[in-house]
Amino acid sequence: MRKRIWIVADDWEALERYEDVLSPEFETECCGFARDAFSRLRESADATEEAFLLLDLVLEDLTPREAEAELDRDPILCRIPRFWILSEETHEDPSFTGEMRGVVRRPFSFTALREGLRSFVIHRAVSNSD
Repeated sequence: MRKRIWIVADDWEALERYEDVLSPEFETECCGFARDAFSRLRESADATEEAFLLLDLVLEDLTPREAEAELDRDPILCRIPRFWILSEETHEDPSFTGEMRGVVRRPFSFTALREGLRSFVIHRAVSNSD
């Protein structure tokens, strides 16, 4: 079974681009709103083992701190690996971005992003089998 990546961004063109690049390797779910993605993830059968999140730092409905807090509070969502997409112009508090579990900085090659996420999935699968 392919891993499912939930992509959350407020830019629909970016969502389409992420989906185009990542769908050969992953099942993709795109959401324009973080709360919608979180709700759908809670209801999803693959929420804990088969999914992970890729979130743009600029979300329509939550700040990054609010999103992290909501994810951490939820007994299901707290176990889902997450990666934040940060731009070079990110002005978020560095102490906060340093606490984020996974960070991808723009600009990046979409191919490199896909390969990096694939490597993460492989490493996680090996680690979980030990």
